[in-house]
Amino acid sequence: MGGCCVFGAGETNYHNIDDQIQLPYKSELITPLQWIKNSGNVHFARFLEATPEMSAAYHQDKLISFLAQDPGYFTNPSVLNYQPEKCVLYHHAYPNMERRPKYVGLEGIFSLKADVEARLKEQFPNVSSIYIPLSIVKEQLGI
Repeated sequence: MGGCCVFGAGETNYHNIDDQIQLPYKSELITPLQWIKNSGNVHFARFLEATPEMSAAYHQDKLISFLAQDPGYFTNPSVLNYQPEKCVLYHHAYPNMERRPKYVGLEGIFSLKADVEARLKEQFPNVSSIYIPLSIVKEQLGI
C-alpha cells in the first residue's frame, strides 16, 4: 500500500541461555521484518526497542547494569513473564506514575492470536526466535 511501517511496541527482555544474558528477537517478528526487507519502502522496525540511544540508556541504568551481572536472575519464569526491574525503573523515572494493570491492547484477541501462531508454527517449523548475546549488543552500542 506504499505506507511506512513503525513497530510502536517493543521493550528489552533478557533471557539466560547457557549462563549468558541474551536478547530475543521473537519468531513472530521475523516474518514482518522479512516483509519490510522485501517491500523496498522505508520502515522503522522495532523503533522503541532498537533505537540505539534508548537501548544504550536502558543498558547503562544502574539497576539494569546491576541485575545484568547475574544471568541467573533472568532464569526465573516469573521474571521472564513480568520483569519487576522495569516497573522499578519506570517508577523511579516517573515517581507520580499511577500503578495500573498492564495491558498490551490485544487482550480481546489472544485466543485468535494463539491459534494463528500455532498454525504458522506448523507451517513454518524452521522459523524460530533469534537470540543475540547482550555483550554483542553493548559492543555495537559502544558501551
